Amino acid sequence: MSITQQEYNNLLRLQKEFQEHDTIILGPHPIKWSKTIKALETHDLFILDFTRNSTIKISKYQINKRYRSTIVLFRYCSDKPHTNPDGKKFVGSHIHIYQEGYDDKIACDPKDIGIETQNSMEEVLIKILNYFNVINIPNIQKAMN
Repeated sequence: MSITQQEYNNLLRLQKEFQEHDTIILGPHPIKWSKTIKALETHDLFILDFTRNSTIKISKYQINKRYRSTIVLFRYCSDKPHTNPDGKKFVGSHIHIYQEGYDDKIACDPKDIGIETQNSMEEVLIKILNYFNVINIPNIQKAMN
């Protein structure tokens, strides 16, 4: 199931907040959690997934923003290679922003939304939440190795 680009753009503009305002914990690894985010005007629900694997590269983590449980609107991957359908390669951090006809298969440079390679996981998460117009962001507990 997919959505149109216009639907994506409309969802992006909606003001949203976490359904529960518990502290967000980003570590230690391995850690995996999902949190529900609700659009204030339309009451659409979104799921924010965070996964940090127990690999040698403890900087490796992924953040997904899903809609209707299965539509990935945005994905951030750190330290993970990816090749786009057109052959463009990413060897490190990259983002996937929903595109009609491609869903989340196309990767882009994180700088496109203001994420720099030196940003911490906490800064990356805050920039993603700001990009998706999430307000009243709960306290974020810094990651521990």
